[in-house]
Amino acid sequence: MMQRLQLLNLEDNAHDTELIMATLEEEGLACDITRVETAEDYAAALARGGFDLILADYRLPSFDGMSALMIARERCPGIPFIFVSGSIGEDMAVEALKNGATDYVLKDKLIRLAPAVRRALNEADEKKEHKSAEQALLEASRFNRQIIECAQEGLIVYGPDLKYRVWNPFMEQLTGLSAREVLGRHPLEIFPFLREAGIMESIEKALAGEISEAARYHFHIPQTGRTGWTSDISAPLRSANGEIIGVIGIVRDISAHVQAEEALGKSERQYRQLVDNALIGVYRATPEGKFLYVNDAMVSIFECENAEEMLQLPVGARYKNRRDREVFLNTLKKQGKVPHYELEVPTKTGKLKTIVISAVLEEGFITGMVNDITEHRHLEEQLRHAQKMEAVGTLAGGIAHDFNNILNVIMGYGTLVLDGLGADDPLKTQMN
Repeated sequence: MMQRLQLLNLEDNAHDTELIMATLEEEGLACDITRVETAEDYAAALARGGFDLILADYRLPSFDGMSALMIARERCPGIPFIFVSGSIGEDMAVEALKNGATDYVLKDKLIRLAPAVRRALNEADEKKEHKSAEQALLEASRFNRQIIECAQEGLIVYGPDLKYRVWNPFMEQLTGLSAREVLGRHPLEIFPFLREAGIMESIEKALAGEISEAARYHFHIPQTGRTGWTSDISAPLRSANGEIIGVIGIVRDISAHVQAEEALGKSERQYRQLVDNALIGVYRATPEGKFLYVNDAMVSIFECENAEEMLQLPVGARYKNRRDREVFLNTLKKQGKVPHYELEVPTKTGKLKTIVISAVLEEGFITGMVNDITEHRHLEEQLRHAQKMEAVGTLAGGIAHDFNNILNVIMGYGTLVLDGLGADDPLKTQMN
């Protein structure tokens, strides 16, 4: 059901108001009309609001339509205003239209009223939509401007001539050059290095319709002394109908990221040198038994020619007893680490060595250290043998001492007996 129109009618003749209402409803325009005669009532009605259209007589006893028009334009400029009068002349009608009236209809030609009302309401709707669109566009423009100004990335817009059109605050901070120094100028006027760095080629391709992939560039700006690294993307800037009207560039400052990468790379190199030159073996392998990395000490322990040769050998081949590997892997999978595991392993030449493995299982890979304790175990064995020989020597010395004590007693008593025998005693020869 169509909503009834709310009309404000400035009219001193109630019969004319009834005639207006009847004419409109006969044309299918259902309406409610509020009639006022004085300036005070007219102003009060406007203050209450809620009207779709104002119909006004040109001349009234205590008020006039032109004054009513001025008040309406000031207080409610969006409401259509139509003069419905029997006394308005052509010159006054033209003046009224110049001052903002939507239309005028003579009272003796009310047949024109319904079309005029429909046209006025349509124009009002169109103006309202246009104003809403303008407001939305203005808000979008402000929003976009805020995004450009507050973005934590560089936003650049190049015109079809590739001259700078937008240079946001982030770019000012990054380069030390203000928008005033950059806008309207060609990039190569300010940054000659852009051609050699390949950035101009990306911009030119974007103007031809291509979108460049993020590329890393080093920059140095002699004017300000600023230097660093950026990641740049260039893309076509298109109008509403799809026409390329310029290029938009997005610039990310990755200087801190690059510095972190360099620091990490340096740290990794130092760590790699430390591991490569460690005196104990260091390795990385898969649980399935493939070496991924071995250091020089590992190569030496297993008597291989080089790391490449050892990487080709399966881990399982380095175990003397298959059971040792099974126990090692089971412990590693259950506990996530094996702090000390001693076993014998054969080298490439077949020599048996005793080693101690310490390993952890992280992210599906085994990282371990191998200590060759063969010589240590050999020295321990020598020490145990020496200790045994020392114990045997100590025992033999004790026994000899006991025998000496017994012999001393025997020799003592023999001497006493010998001394008591005469020179010609036949026992003397036997005692001697």
